Amino acid sequence: AADTIAAALSLTTQEIGFENHLPSAFNAGVPFVFVPVRNLAAIAKAAPQPAAWGRAFGDRAAYLYTRETEVVARQFHARMFVEHAGGEDPATGSAAVALAGVVQRFDAHPSGTHRLIIEQGFEMGRPSIIEVELDVGGGGGLEAVRVAGEAVVVARGEIDV
Repeated sequence: AADTIAAALSLTTQEIGFENHLPSAFNAGVPFVFVPVRNLAAIAKAAPQPAAWGRAFGDRAAYLYTRETEVVARQFHARMFVEHAGGEDPATGSAAVALAGVVQRFDAHPSGTHRLIIEQGFEMGRPSIIEVELDVGGGGGLEAVRVAGEAVVVARGEIDV
């Protein structure tokens, strides 16, 4: 329910959902609860509440997304929280792939190839851009999803055995 999800993310129920998008669960090998958030202001203030997390998400990660973006040419702004791991991820490729299922469910793109650009990690000071292509078949189902992006080395190390 929206009130349970809102409480687990320090949001109000009015900040959950936009257009016809409602919270949903999808996975692409890793399960996520996808939480549509009203706008950038709401997504920026989101913060996991450990006492309420289990009721809303169990042991799954929460992927928040909104259509309002920092740059006009992008389709979604996102954040991904893993409460039990105590953190936020600046770029989540597996969630971006599963977001294709969410988008197709709620937006019902016509057959063909569609491109989405997702911005993530901005609130952490680690901005990431993830590109997703989804191929929609004649019957409206997803036939293929591709994800791409760039990466930078943030740490390097060696292990002596």
